[in-house]
Parts: sequence; C-alpha cells; structure tokens
Amino acid sequence: DLIEVLSYDSELKSTWSPVEVMARKRNLHKELLTVTTKSGRSITVTPDHQLLTFQEGIVKTIVADKVEVGQYMPITRSIPTIGEPITLNLLDILTGNPRVHIVGAKDWIKGSGYAGPYAEKYFSGRAFPITLYDPLKSRAVSVLPQTTQLQIQNSTNHTLPTKLNITPDMAWLLGLYIAEGSTATAVVIITNRDQKIRDKVEKVLKNIDFPYFITPTDIRISSSIFKHVIEAMGVGHTASTKQFPPWAINLDRFSLASMIGGYLDGDGGTEARQVTAVSKSKPLISSLSLLFGRFDIHTRIHTTQKRASNSTMTKQTYWRITISGQNNLINFSKNISFVHEGKQSKLDTIIQDTKNITENTNVEFIPGLAPLFKKLYKELFLPHKTSPGQNFINIKNGKYNPSSKELLKHIGSCLQQVKSLNLKISSGIDTILSNLNRLANSQIIWDPITAIIPIPYNNPYVYD
Repeated sequence: DLIEVLSYDSELKSTWSPVEVMARKRNLHKELLTVTTKSGRSITVTPDHQLLTFQEGIVKTIVADKVEVGQYMPITRSIPTIGEPITLNLLDILTGNPRVHIVGAKDWIKGSGYAGPYAEKYFSGRAFPITLYDPLKSRAVSVLPQTTQLQIQNSTNHTLPTKLNITPDMAWLLGLYIAEGSTATAVVIITNRDQKIRDKVEKVLKNIDFPYFITPTDIRISSSIFKHVIEAMGVGHTASTKQFPPWAINLDRFSLASMIGGYLDGDGGTEARQVTAVSKSKPLISSLSLLFGRFDIHTRIHTTQKRASNSTMTKQTYWRITISGQNNLINFSKNISFVHEGKQSKLDTIIQDTKNITENTNVEFIPGLAPLFKKLYKELFLPHKTSPGQNFINIKNGKYNPSSKELLKHIGSCLQQVKSLNLKISSGIDTILSNLNRLANSQIIWDPITAIIPIPYNNPYVYD
C-alpha cells in the first residue's frame, strides 16, 4: 500500500507526499534525540536526521545534533485532507476473535466447500465462527450476502452488519466513549450525569437501533458484539490507553467534527479564554492536536500534575491541550462546538469578550526577519528619508516578530513605496519580497525549540 507523510511544497503549503525510501542503517551514535517545542510538540530522531529550521529569515535544513534550543521548527497550521465517509469492515477488525460468529450466510459456507466439524449444522443456518471466514473466502463461489450479521457466540441480544458506517451520530458516540467510556462483560458503559449529554446518547442509540439501559450515573449499551468492536478498534479502555482511531484523520469534516465534539463534551471545557482538555494519554492529546488541524485550529500541549477523578492517589502526569486566540476559538465554535449547553455558553462568552482584543502574536508569529527588514529599509526607505513606521523599525531591530497579517501589510507598504517613488529595485530586494510573501501565505507556524534530550538507544540498527 502507498504510504504518505505530511510535508511542505515549495510554497510552504501542507501536502501529503509518498514515502519513496525507508532506510535501515547501523546505529553509530547509540542514542536518539527528542526535540520538543514551546507548543508541546516533540519528535524523536537519529542525531544525523535532517530537520527543517528557520534562521535569519531563511528556511534551512540542519542535522538534528546541530539544532539548538531557541531555533524554530515548523508545525503545520492545517491538514490538507478532504476526508470522506468511512465504513469499517468488521470482518477485518474482528478476524481471529473466536467468540464472534457469522449469521445468515449458510449458502456461502456451503458453497465454500467446508467439510469440517458441524458442517451440516452450518449449512442448515447455524452461526459459524468468524475464524473460518479468511481460510474459506478464496474458495467461496460468492461473496457474503449483504444481510449477513455478526454476533457473539451464545449471545443473540444484538447483531451488527459486517459493514459499520461511521455516521456523525456514531462518530459522536465514539468520541464520547474515548472521553468517558469503558467496557465490561457484554456492555459498553458511558459515564455522564449531564442530562443534555444523556439525552443525546439516548437519541443516538435509538437512531442506530442499539439496546441500552440507564442507571443514575451512566448509560450502558447492552451489546456484546459492539463491546468487542470497541475493544478491537484500538481506541483503548483505560484513561492512559485511550486514543482516537487512526482512520479518524480521513473522516469527512462533519463526522470528524462530531467525533471531536463528542470527546470534548466528555473531557473538554473552557477556562481563562481557552478551550481545554486534559488526558492521562499522551497519544490521545497528540492525535487530537493533529485532528484539529483539519479545521485550521492551532493548539498547544503542556504537561500538568493532577489526581484522577475521585482519587486520593499521588498526583500523576497528565497532558493538557489548549485552544486560544480569537480565530482559533471562532473556528472551533463554527466547525465543532459543544453539545453541553454550559460549555458552549461559556465559549460564546469568551469569543464575545475577546472580540476587540488584538491577536497575541506570541502564539503565531514569523521570527528572525530582522536581517531581511534591514535590507529592505536600507534600499527602499533610508535613501529617500522616509519612515516605514515604528512597527517596521522594531522588526528591523529584532525587537518584534510580526504575525502573517502584519507581514503582508509591511510587504504592501514596501510595494507602495516602490510604486509611489517609481523605484527600480534590485533582484535581491525582489527576491526578499517574494520570500516574505511566501512566508506570510504559508501554512506553517514557527515553533521555538525548548528542549533537546538525548535518549540511550542500543539497538544495532536505526530506521530513517
């Protein structure tokens, strides 16, 4: 299968590129390097791995062991994935589970030439183990009927089709499970006391025709087969193992928004002009940050120390993800939002309160432009005794880093200076303006490196 990785094109736009080479080489350094940025992203690489950095207004590649704290690395502002409705093949997900049985395919197994134990009973309509499907499918004279169902052995309370459509309702339910769900014998449990959330869970379960019952603290989905699907899906079943499924990044926007919204209805909230969520699972928070990129929402990740809910145990490390800034909060409210009325009301208040506050360019700015602005000032303004403005001067002197919007304004003022004075600019200045325009319109956020930590690694080989 084709493997693609997120990369940048010549215009610094995010794009998916096919992997052409994967190399195994001898481990000469006996260590790896974990590079962490201010927003909480981290990457672990070999010391001679090439990384992109931004220095003195120029995008450069540099080997990892030459990177220094304070330099800048790119993180993507948006994920260029259109997405599509996803249907899970439960035959693949549940294959090998001896408790899962196939119902309603007696003609199929008869046509496969099966001659093992219980053959006559299977030919008469008895459910047969899913473990027989893979060995027999190449010999079968037809595909499984569309009406084929899956059930757990000796459990007929609920069946599922072999194809499970991830509708917005199902996506929201999965998101809420990732936040507040667990599994027990024959049930999937959603623990939540908020009536609005409980009402929606009931509505969703009725829409998809899942059996359930209600307790004062939770809603229990009484489906053995769904319990096995959840456990095989890889979304985890404890606080430290929860994560979003790997296919979530490819969901259509509406279903993905529903999945993220379901998670945040459970574990998310608002505080101090931010949308936040805290989890004991680092992979969950990391993948959530990536999923937010589908909606052009920039996040930050930090660790925090806390106790688990209703626990007196010693504080442990948790990961916190935050969304701040007017544009990010508006994007969140417009594309995702909360079902929980209290959380959505607080978000609406935050957006209104920050409406007239200037964006904080310490969150999203373009660093290291002083050398380029000095050249622009020297050629376009100084000889003509005109001032480009104090903000321009501060960037030139290295005292200020502009946002993308501010940089575009300064590019405009330079072009206006050229036009009004009918100046002939050098090819060097033209190149600088072109490069600045590319930076201002890129899909990159430049994130300062805060730590570089060596990790002992004694495996004889590394992979790059």
